[in-house]
Amino acid sequence: MNRPLAPSESSADDELDADTIAGTDSSVAGARLLAAPHPGTIIDDYEIIDEIARGGMGVVYRARQRSLGRIVALKMVLPGEATTDKDRQRFANEARAAADLDHPGIVPVFDVGVYGGQPYFTMAYVNGESLSAKLHDGPLSPPQAAAIARDVARAISTAHDRQIVHRDLKPANILMEPDGQPRITDFGVCKSIGPDTAELTLHGGMIGTPHFMPPEQAQSTDEPVGPTADVYSIGAVLYTMLTGRPPFLAASAIEVVAQVIAQVPVRPSQLNPRLRGDLETITLKCLEKRPRDRYPTAAALAEDLQRYLDGDPIQARPPGLWRMTTHLIRRQVLLASVSGSVALLITTLCVCLSFAFFDARQRLFEVTQQKEQLQRQLTSERSAALAYVRRTDTTGDAVLRYRIERWQQIAAALAVEQSESALPLALHAAQVSLDAGLPISEPLRTLLRDAVADADAEAVPELSDRQLVEYAALSAPHEFTDSDRIRFDLPDPQPQ
Repeated sequence: MNRPLAPSESSADDELDADTIAGTDSSVAGARLLAAPHPGTIIDDYEIIDEIARGGMGVVYRARQRSLGRIVALKMVLPGEATTDKDRQRFANEARAAADLDHPGIVPVFDVGVYGGQPYFTMAYVNGESLSAKLHDGPLSPPQAAAIARDVARAISTAHDRQIVHRDLKPANILMEPDGQPRITDFGVCKSIGPDTAELTLHGGMIGTPHFMPPEQAQSTDEPVGPTADVYSIGAVLYTMLTGRPPFLAASAIEVVAQVIAQVPVRPSQLNPRLRGDLETITLKCLEKRPRDRYPTAAALAEDLQRYLDGDPIQARPPGLWRMTTHLIRRQVLLASVSGSVALLITTLCVCLSFAFFDARQRLFEVTQQKEQLQRQLTSERSAALAYVRRTDTTGDAVLRYRIERWQQIAAALAVEQSESALPLALHAAQVSLDAGLPISEPLRTLLRDAVADADAEAVPELSDRQLVEYAALSAPHEFTDSDRIRFDLPDPQPQ
């Protein structure tokens, strides 16, 4: 038996849907399914093609709807005695919630039914990987991460407008279309926040995934979990996209929950130096411990992310001195009269200059500390490497070979995203090799050939190594700064 779902159905129909989806309706109960369906199995109007995902409660198949000739995803409760009434209720929650939502960023439910006593529903098939799988290759670029978080926030805002809180937003529950469009799935632990509706979730125990749940949800208290809980989860997903790891990590789920409740996450910029201030501010505002300190709605979060992507000033502000300064300026404006406008202007300017000076001083202190730490790390690394080289290679040019190889490795890594820094370093390594009478390695030669080819592709095959270096140097003149010399472990320039 199967039955289409439509968002416009009456409340009486909703009750029938719950029984149908959960497989408890006596009119459709029959012989229990003892084993999972295999490819080729016909389930009502659907033919199973293959299994695409499996979890602790359910299994998802790729199937073909025979009447329409389209590919769908068919999700079914796992057969067997281990399936509990709570599992079936959660399964019903997911189908009912998703069927009530209509947004391109949410995977829609098409149909529900029961097969062999096991409830199932069909939904749109997303021909792509999950965001979790996408992140296996490492963090995303800030603009890409911001765009995905914006689209997720817009989609979940539609759910909030329908009085539904997801409560389990995480990378594994966000599917990525081939064109990059994210689509939210798995509303199994969602909650209805309408005044006249019962909760659409399980009772008792902790709901959600510890790494991505807000403190009020992790504590399992009577404090209501509202839309700002999803705002927190989107912030945690954004943090993961930017850094390659969730805001809190620990050996066990209990330890993660303790961190979520009591600790402040490491600033994303400490894990990803490419991250700029505004996107970090947006992320940390989502991860505030108190719901009232986060964005009030997912729509407000989406708007601020769009401002960041457009290069406009964002609404979020980091807490601390700036907030106090803003309050002071506002109070001065309210007290000022027309005759005191000049004095107000001077006061405002002084306050702003004081803030700017404090901020610059703090940044200088942080940069100085990072520079000293990096210099100590480089010194230690260089000492250990040189000691190893001396032990394993007794030739006179062993140390020089090591340093050239290290510059080559750094240049190759920089070539991916910072080509303007990679070419000068490759030129330096090649020049040192030539001056020492050493051959230029093939990776270095490739970097230089690519640079020369951009300017004159026909000249590349005819150039010797020295000509290649000279030709590349003409297209990329560069003077290393003191910071570059520390960063790349370069020798100080010789006096002219």
